[in-house]
Amino acid sequence: MKNNNIWLWGYVINKFPELVSSVPFPTWCSLETAARFLGCDNVLCMNSCFEPDKLDDEQVMSRLDGFKEIMLPLSHIPHGEKGDIWEIKYLETAEKIAKMSLKDPRITSVIIDDFRDPPGPTKDMKAEELAKIYNAIKKINPKLKLVLVTYNWQGGFLDDVVDYFDVVSYWNFAPDTQYWDFQWDHEIALLRQKYKKEIFQGIYLHDYSSTSCAPIPVDVYKVMLPRIFNALRDEKINGVMLLQNGWLTREDHREGISYIRNYIDYFLKTNTWLER
Repeated sequence: MKNNNIWLWGYVINKFPELVSSVPFPTWCSLETAARFLGCDNVLCMNSCFEPDKLDDEQVMSRLDGFKEIMLPLSHIPHGEKGDIWEIKYLETAEKIAKMSLKDPRITSVIIDDFRDPPGPTKDMKAEELAKIYNAIKKINPKLKLVLVTYNWQGGFLDDVVDYFDVVSYWNFAPDTQYWDFQWDHEIALLRQKYKKEIFQGIYLHDYSSTSCAPIPVDVYKVMLPRIFNALRDEKINGVMLLQNGWLTREDHREGISYIRNYIDYFLKTNTWLER
């Protein structure tokens, strides 16, 4: 069967339960378990995002056996009391991952999280800085793709770097049915027309716009998922990214996660083109 182009973003955990980034509660569910549960062919393993020394952790990588493609993050290390002073390790980790990808062809892409999103580590990144990273990757492995995480409110911030990335990973925090009904299609069409790049649409498994650890309402998924997966089938987008495994063992998120899982199962088992 073809790669279904569905990715799970998350962390391999080695003790149970364990805290992972951006989830305030310990989880019992590791990245590989969550990806199999949700039906994802591919994984984004974020273990080395803040700890570049974990990039070639053999125990972590061995847990990812069986997945068709692996994406790895370029590293930035937070310092200071608030964790808002950044030590950037993008070039070093880009070169290391590119070399790893020559030995393991399942490593097909690298990602920079929160590109130019204040107050993140790349809020002031210049085009020539990204170009240096991009060119270093392509010099080692021309097939390795550079993915940039972007948000729908950021506007034309990619205009000056259009030659230095391959994929837009596109996200929207607000759990708003009106947005998915009337706005999202237009934004995707504009992105494709303007940048002519691959687009991976993000789906949150948690409402990060809320301060109460609330799940995204199922009614939002009922509008969102047909839009996104029909666009994937129609090749208006090139991939779907789910974030993240840390929420799967939260009982208050089970209804929404079960709905996503059932929808993905329905989508995969009723689209014959995936079999040919």
